[in-house]
Amino acid sequence: MTNMHIDLIIGANTAAPSFAPLNSDSLINALHVEQAVGTLVRLGPGGRYEPYLANQWSNSNDHKKWTFEIRQGLYCEDGTHINAPNFIASLKTLIKMFSEHAPIPLIEKLTGYKPFVDGITKELPGLRAISPDTIELAFDTPVQAGLLEYLGLPFLGFYCPGNFDSSGKWKDSKKIISSASYSIDAWDGITPITLNKRRNWPLADEQSPSSVTIHRSTTVPTEATGRKVILQFKQDEFPESKDFQSVHLIPTSLFAIVLSPSKGSPFHIKQNRKAFQLKVRSLDFSSTSPQGQRTNRFYPHLSKDRESLPSPELETLSQAAEIKKVRIYGKHSSEKTPSSSLRYLIESSLDSLGTTYDYTQKTPAEQDMMNFRNFEHWDIRPTNVDIGGGIENQLIKFMFCSKLGVAFPDPSGRICALVNEYEEQFGDVVPKEAMEEYLNRFDQIIEEDAAVIPVLKSGKTWLVSPDLDASFLSPTTAVPFFDLIRLK
Repeated sequence: MTNMHIDLIIGANTAAPSFAPLNSDSLINALHVEQAVGTLVRLGPGGRYEPYLANQWSNSNDHKKWTFEIRQGLYCEDGTHINAPNFIASLKTLIKMFSEHAPIPLIEKLTGYKPFVDGITKELPGLRAISPDTIELAFDTPVQAGLLEYLGLPFLGFYCPGNFDSSGKWKDSKKIISSASYSIDAWDGITPITLNKRRNWPLADEQSPSSVTIHRSTTVPTEATGRKVILQFKQDEFPESKDFQSVHLIPTSLFAIVLSPSKGSPFHIKQNRKAFQLKVRSLDFSSTSPQGQRTNRFYPHLSKDRESLPSPELETLSQAAEIKKVRIYGKHSSEKTPSSSLRYLIESSLDSLGTTYDYTQKTPAEQDMMNFRNFEHWDIRPTNVDIGGGIENQLIKFMFCSKLGVAFPDPSGRICALVNEYEEQFGDVVPKEAMEEYLNRFDQIIEEDAAVIPVLKSGKTWLVSPDLDASFLSPTTAVPFFDLIRLK
């Protein structure tokens, strides 16, 4: 086994990560959790889903049944056998946990899903161990390749039962029992986090790093003296790393302003949302933005010939009600980042409207991230989310029609109606020839509802020490797997 150590530096002073499944979708949390939670499949640097805990899979001709054969000889850090019956038990626990907040797209199509999550029965016929090493997922309607995208995410991975208490609740957001290549050292919730390669884990190559320490810092920490991998959020952030290899990510990060449509918010009124949208678009923030492309759309590169959207109605401001005070989700900061550009636009727009504001944010210890996203807790939420390089119906469903992930609002219900229409017509994968009309309709709804205001598209950069093979990364790699890192 190699004795290689890697320091991974996240170029941002982020909040402390959480290892709980409910919080696993954020970038910082995923960087940790995806190393310690085994999934049936995972997305490789080449952009294809590859076997991981499962060594093969198949689906029926009608796409209603999927089977996955789990590799033999896999065990959790605490000795729990990773086999089909235990994987089914893990998935049931996760489905129950998430169902308290929202259905899981595609998974909600499992046969018997609703009686199970409603507590009518403890059985879930759509999930079965048909042998000690094979699980079967049976659906009421056809489910195609989009299923792999969900099964490759950590919140549907194998969570060792010792992570949960007797009621099915996560024990400690600062701890996790590993079911993958790396285990996470005991952590105080403040200092850098070290992950150690599991010695008896057969899926970890001997040449991969023996340990990785993750630092949350806007400078290279003085204690990081070995080989480094750096996630750079803005250009020239780490001048001392100029000789490093660079892997530029495609601009999949959307910076947007979300307005709450809840009845207690002034933005429950559409005219108020449109007035705020108009103010935001009238402001220049080039001096506050370190990088990125200003945009009015989610996917501007797919809409180059029609980037200019209709301007908001000129009478919008006169129709809007007076907005006296709003709550902004987050914390004020003077640091120059793409996120600071959102704060500048929000504050300047509110100042122009004569509206006062407060920042409000609770910590993960006080409230889990699912409840953070509850529209009743804030009026304005700046957000940054990876929306992929191309529009996909299942991704739109995940973002707008569930409380998982970013949980964008759909005040008119038209986004989810669009998703359902195309899902009924094409299944979970919409053909390319139908996507132009889909994108047109999606853009128009976003513009008219004015509950999500796209502001900036940005891409990050990975910096890699010169003696490391950078092929574990690609322009689409938001979260790399540490067990793929090798020396040249």
